[in-house]
Amino acid sequence: MADNLTLESKKVLCDMINRNNVESGSSLTPELVDFGIPSQSNDAKNTDITVIAKSGSGYTGQEVINYNRLHLTTEIGNPYVASAVGRNLIFPIGEALKIADIVPAINARLAINLQAADFTDGDLPEFTGTPNEILDVQLLVKADSLCYRGSLTFQLKAEDILLSTVIVNKVMDGLTYQPPA
Repeated sequence: MADNLTLESKKVLCDMINRNNVESGSSLTPELVDFGIPSQSNDAKNTDITVIAKSGSGYTGQEVINYNRLHLTTEIGNPYVASAVGRNLIFPIGEALKIADIVPAINARLAINLQAADFTDGDLPEFTGTPNEILDVQLLVKADSLCYRGSLTFQLKAEDILLSTVIVNKVMDGLTYQPPA
């Protein structure tokens, strides 16, 4: 069963804990528990994190769980592109100036929910003005992201160039013919 990655990260982790602890009647929610900072694990899975009971939640204590965070490229981006002909990770630049401006489109396309806490924001590269220009951009996941790890390379497509900015002289000198010698 696939996780609903469109949910907030803490909810995704609570759902995973509940799914793996059905026999105990686990019904944890982000209102009842909090999470420490994920760390790389040397165990069966790639991540360890401490689950901490919130004060007044009816729970007490903390437990370290071991789970797999998803690598954005190998476990999300590549499978998405490979799953159907014509799928890609090319996004129009529009009015975007920062990586964060493109993230809602990435979330919608990949059915995930990257939030500002999950990635390092930065300026988008500038286009040179070449028609149909496409630039690679790398989204880097922060080490303390609860659900994701690694990075994702996506592409930005420049806006089409207005012909009126290229054809400024509309009266041409006409065609000429030179007979062959």
